[in-house]
Amino acid sequence: MKALLDSDALIALYSPSDALSRRAKIIYKRLLEEKTECFITNLVLQETATVISNKFGQDQSLEFIDRIEKIEVEQIFVNERLTVKAWHIFKSQKKKGTSFIDCANVAVFEEMGADMIMSFDKFYQRKGLKTSS
Repeated sequence: MKALLDSDALIALYSPSDALSRRAKIIYKRLLEEKTECFITNLVLQETATVISNKFGQDQSLEFIDRIEKIEVEQIFVNERLTVKAWHIFKSQKKKGTSFIDCANVAVFEEMGADMIMSFDKFYQRKGLKTSS
């Protein structure tokens, strides 16, 4: 099984004070037990590092990056072809507050043949992706 990890889930895993932390840890533990192949995009890593830096500080952001580099999570770089696909998805959205990074995740999800996305964001369910929530 393949699972794409999204920023909200990564932040919940990192921060014990996050409202979704307990739930995220249960889901991630299950993914590990099932030997799920987990991956993230470079955009999600950048977004998550930025959010952690803003919420908790730069030292914590660097600690998060170190943790990610030590675990078995493949990083997928959003190349030009995936970016074009992400822009196509983004431009087709009508809802206010649409995230380009979420659209890029959809493009990568489809490209990688992922089975699920570990996220609590309802956007992915609306796009027909199986989520962890």
